[in-house]
Amino acid sequence: MYIVKHWISRIAPAVAATVLVLNLSVAHAIQINATTTFDDAFSFGPTNGSFSLTSGGTLTTATYSGSTASANPLAGPLTDNFDGTGFDGTASANSDVFQIGFDTVVSVFNDEAVVKEVKFRLDYSNMVNADGPDAYADSSLELFDSLNVNPIFFSDLKSDTLFGDQNGVNLTGGFGDVLMESGAVIFTYLLNPSETVDLTMSWTLEGEDVSGLAGDLAEASLSANLTVVPLPGALLFMVSGMLLFPLQRLLRKK
Repeated sequence: MYIVKHWISRIAPAVAATVLVLNLSVAHAIQINATTTFDDAFSFGPTNGSFSLTSGGTLTTATYSGSTASANPLAGPLTDNFDGTGFDGTASANSDVFQIGFDTVVSVFNDEAVVKEVKFRLDYSNMVNADGPDAYADSSLELFDSLNVNPIFFSDLKSDTLFGDQNGVNLTGGFGDVLMESGAVIFTYLLNPSETVDLTMSWTLEGEDVSGLAGDLAEASLSANLTVVPLPGALLFMVSGMLLFPLQRLLRKK
């Protein structure tokens, strides 16, 4: 029992120090800055939603309706695991037209003299629907990085009662159906010393119910969040630290 207690007493501070270093590794080895901007010059109509930034573990949220936002833009460094930024919104029109625009830029810089790894997770949900003789809703979410010409991710859905529904550039064969996509995607980057990678995420929503008949509408909803993901080793040490500290305190009492 003494050997176990002595070992835990010695190892727990070391684990704690390692956890601290790993938790702060994003801040000291990788510099990440994020900005999310609501496009108030593009956006209008019967829409509402919110956008957010989590910086240093602190969440800041702004709301919008039509072309007006409570704060714009939201910007700050992503220094902790699970820090991130995103937006969401809904729109519904009867005899009306709507648009929503968002842009997010995340800049990643490796200020260390060695190659560093960073991971991001994109969680998204996209839905469009249209009813009536002439109505449509088109919701397009795209994610680019500075290393590729084409988008590294996109979800482009269009529900159109007159010209036909589309998923991307492909016609689905339906007219005014409810189209939905959702999921989570991980993106991993290995940055050389002094290397920078920029990620750009945008959402463009357009919709209109031309007929204006009772029961006809164009509607859409979307949510998208891009967050810093802990590396597997960091997560393991975090869990180890959480388990060892209570055990160390218990043994000291005994």
